[in-house]
Amino acid sequence: MRFLLKMYNLLRSIEKTVMEQSAKNPYLISIGQRAEIVSMIFKQRQKDTKETLEDIKDIIEDMNTAEKERAAKKMSSEIFSVYWTLRTEGLNNAENVAKDTNEVFGEYPYWKNNSEQERKLKGELYKILIKNKVLMKKAVEIGSKILNDLKRAEK
Repeated sequence: MRFLLKMYNLLRSIEKTVMEQSAKNPYLISIGQRAEIVSMIFKQRQKDTKETLEDIKDIIEDMNTAEKERAAKKMSSEIFSVYWTLRTEGLNNAENVAKDTNEVFGEYPYWKNNSEQERKLKGELYKILIKNKVLMKKAVEIGSKILNDLKRAEK
């Protein structure tokens, strides 16, 4: 029972942090999605309380790591979110690729509200990923995730 209460409180804390801070820190959206998946897996009884609690602790550690890295790297929240997604996806040179995207986001500042700019931005993002040896299918998946998370942060 004690583990269950602790797990519930930690999940609520993660959810609250994501809701309150994701507009300024879009990288939190993907972390929040992981927490939702962990919660769902537990509710479906695919993992026990102790395993789920360990997963939640890992998520909190990721949140803390991300915050420290964001401060150290001095990237805009948008570019750091790109970096965090690339890092999470296992790209070896995630920081350099994220920095490459900075110029592209600058070229299309209204991409969130202008479908033409969004289309062009996607294309440029895919090119950058492919240039960095990401397969086309994976580049589309990662690029779409990045843009979806950044859009969701605005809401």
